[in-house]
Amino acid sequence: MATAVVSAPFIGWQKVCALLAGVILILAFIPYFIAIVKGETKPSKASWIVWASLDIVAFAGMLMKGSLNYMIGAAVICATTTVFFSFKYGAPGWTTLEKFCIAGAAIGFIILAINPLLSIYISLILLFVGAFPTFSHAWKDPSREDKFAWTLFWLSCVFGLLGTTIWDTAHAGQPIVFFIIESTMMYILYIRARSLKSATS
Repeated sequence: MATAVVSAPFIGWQKVCALLAGVILILAFIPYFIAIVKGETKPSKASWIVWASLDIVAFAGMLMKGSLNYMIGAAVICATTTVFFSFKYGAPGWTTLEKFCIAGAAIGFIILAINPLLSIYISLILLFVGAFPTFSHAWKDPSREDKFAWTLFWLSCVFGLLGTTIWDTAHAGQPIVFFIIESTMMYILYIRARSLKSATS
């Protein structure tokens, strides 16, 4: 895919945005971890196992294609840490959807060994599919998720998009999918939550 030539100052600003995306993502996990330990948030084990696994797959694929960014690096570290929290503090049991999502994550690792670019495609699709257990839990009870942390996640994604300089799958696919996931959570935690509150008042 052809990309437009941009001026050096604009490229410099995009690099700053890319760095901010990674920094904000890490900072966002601090209140999220605190909320988990306090029992205010119940992370879905399946979603975070899938996200951590596929973040690693996407990271490896992007590394092979020379398209790594700060946000995917931060995502690997933080999502993997959340997996450990989810086993101790997360929602108990496993749903059929969660088992399906974990199977999808395993497929991503297999494809990585065959075709790095294809693994990016598949891992990004499965990243979105893997979000559905969290979407489902939050849709039923938005209070189970930390609104402030998810807002920071979303802000990180905004900077991730602003920091994207090459708009092909290897470079832009991950920021776009992350943004779609976080924007969906913003809808649930703000608009859906307001609707539920109005219905019960």
